[in-house]
Amino acid sequence: MKVCFLIRSLNIGGAERQLLVLLKNIDRQRIQPIVITFYSEGTFLSEFEKNEIPIRTLQKKGRWDVFPFITRLISIMREEKPDVVFSFLVAANLLAIISKPFIHQKGTVISIRHAFLPKEDNDWLASLLYWTEDRISRWCDLIIINSHAGAERAINRGIPASKILVINNGIDTNKFVPDGALRERKRKEIGFKEMDVVFGLVGRLDPVKDHTSFISAAGVIVKKYPRARFVIVGDGDKPYQNQLEQQIFESGLNDEIQILPAELDLLPLYNALDICVSSSVGEGFSNVIAEAMSCEVPCVVTDVGDSARIVGETGRIVCAGNLDALISALEEMVRIQPEERKNLGIMARMRIKNRFSVETMVEATTREIEKLG
Repeated sequence: MKVCFLIRSLNIGGAERQLLVLLKNIDRQRIQPIVITFYSEGTFLSEFEKNEIPIRTLQKKGRWDVFPFITRLISIMREEKPDVVFSFLVAANLLAIISKPFIHQKGTVISIRHAFLPKEDNDWLASLLYWTEDRISRWCDLIIINSHAGAERAINRGIPASKILVINNGIDTNKFVPDGALRERKRKEIGFKEMDVVFGLVGRLDPVKDHTSFISAAGVIVKKYPRARFVIVGDGDKPYQNQLEQQIFESGLNDEIQILPAELDLLPLYNALDICVSSSVGEGFSNVIAEAMSCEVPCVVTDVGDSARIVGETGRIVCAGNLDALISALEEMVRIQPEERKNLGIMARMRIKNRFSVETMVEATTREIEKLG
């Protein structure tokens, strides 16, 4: 069965990474994939090519390249003659549905990957795209959502529940593994000592991640526990990064907190951490939390999206925006014995292997595609 996977680009992002994981592990005897992208560039492009995943690009020339772009999409789709079109994220979802009458595929699957969208993060065009997705999603055959929180939000938006299926992200537990040598090397590179207790917040630099609470909590923790260290990893809006750097400076935490750029390979970084933190005010399914857990790193997370469902009994869960609760959870993680943190990490990895494996995600997705074809 031939399936066209439609996505905006192959730049770093949760959806892009999950598409790569899916297609690296999918049975090519059952599914013949081809990826169609709006734009030709992408950090993950070489990974797709290395895994011999065919890619075609629509060479979109910018925001206002609309009708010629849609014409190119329909032309390529007609050449490829897919049995199923499977789209990722809102713009691709709309195109998959709109082009359906012109391509005559057997099935159209759209994928929604979010559970929280602050209004201030969307310009008028993004808001229009989501508004349109809410209203025409009923014309597709299946809607796959990667979190229960995202499914609940979608239903509240008016998307038909009868077409929604939750398939959680799959975590490659063969890739994300505990590695003592990597831990030692990465901690030395960053400047951490073995006796340091290192907290890490990994993700794009965006207010939704609530880095300010993470920094505020760090300021309290280091006064009681001088060996505590904190690292923020991610790229994003430069003014927001400047704001965080100013907060760190004014708090006198330049020696205790570092901001590092996003890394394509997060395995060494996860291993360098003692505790992974998500202080977000909104999430869907957090790959970072699950990947860190797979590396035997226990997590402190806010109860947003599916974060509590992922962590379960293996970490600490606090209310979003509750600074005192966040401080208490981080302090508890510093205070407990290293052996207890290690045991939490072992439990965390087992939870990911048992509940959120790549194999489970790939088989569930393949099965649903085959039903349509």
